[in-house]
Amino acid sequence: MTAKTVYTPLGSLVLNDHENHIVDLSWNAEHFHEQQSPVLEHAAEEIEAYFNQDLTKFTVPTAFKTGTAFQQKVWQAIAEIPFGETVTYGELAKDLGTSPRALGTACGKNPVPLIIPCHRVVGDDGKLTGYSGGDGTLTKRVLLGFEKQAKHEHLNLMLWRELREAIPQKPFYFMRHGETDYNKNLILQGGLIDSSINETGQQQAVKAGKRIAEVFNPSVVWHSELQRTKQTMEGVLSQMPEKQCEIDNRFGLNERSFGLFDGKSADELPGLFHYYQCSPEGETWLKVVSRIAVALEDILNKSDETPLIVAHGAVARCMGDLLGAWPQDHRFQNCEAWYVEPPKDGTTTSPWQGKQIHEGGL
Repeated sequence: MTAKTVYTPLGSLVLNDHENHIVDLSWNAEHFHEQQSPVLEHAAEEIEAYFNQDLTKFTVPTAFKTGTAFQQKVWQAIAEIPFGETVTYGELAKDLGTSPRALGTACGKNPVPLIIPCHRVVGDDGKLTGYSGGDGTLTKRVLLGFEKQAKHEHLNLMLWRELREAIPQKPFYFMRHGETDYNKNLILQGGLIDSSINETGQQQAVKAGKRIAEVFNPSVVWHSELQRTKQTMEGVLSQMPEKQCEIDNRFGLNERSFGLFDGKSADELPGLFHYYQCSPEGETWLKVVSRIAVALEDILNKSDETPLIVAHGAVARCMGDLLGAWPQDHRFQNCEAWYVEPPKDGTTTSPWQGKQIHEGGL
């Protein structure tokens, strides 16, 4: 078999082919030595077209190397469910002369999810009872919403819009933590690594505190559970004229987990590391964006005063994607700080306004 990785807004998909048919699609699987084949290129093009809203039915040939005759019959029936529609386990079970339980078991063993759209099979009460791909029912919900509610909108835009609508329109300050030795040595430092800031990072935090003190004196500060953000916060607060403030932390502000890639240098990573890619045992981008959006919603709901949020590069990137307060490709430097305010027109569709805090003010 040959294999190819396709990067999507919902994580990386590893495709396997055999005798010019796609026989397996695995979400966020470990990486293989990739080889080219016409059917893999065909599948990759169709998946990209699907997420760009240019395709509603896959035509790439599939074949089943696993499964019983009954399971294969179920998969063939699922392949005929149209884009943007759903059927219940009960309805499909009745059509096939079987029980909903047996049908659900067959759905869970679908070897080619997405292309064979088992996400379109739902519970009799409309509940999303499970999904074997990506982040489970979260991925299933996003796929169904994408197909049903946003037929002329890119999936990223649909997801960002849904998450952004829940975020209170209140201003806040945001900054990235100070430098660590991992940053200095260009080593991937995700949520599994609880590193300290180094001497340079301590100096950066103090300088950032002086810049921020020229603009405001925070009375509410939130940071992640990782000590590099707590240490940065302490350096910033050391420069404030009024040092009494409410301090709290949230897991939702943690750096993205890169799983088995955490702690590896660029030379040790298997080829180009795409941001949509999910490393083995790491977090998908969908899960990261969702948890950070929920954390920001909760922080702004709880904060009567304008909060300062001290977090990580992935959090900054998510906020760029979600709020549009800075360019999506903007790379936050250590201890870079911004003031962020909601759209002046009060809508949830307009971008938020971000202003970087420089020496001397905004």
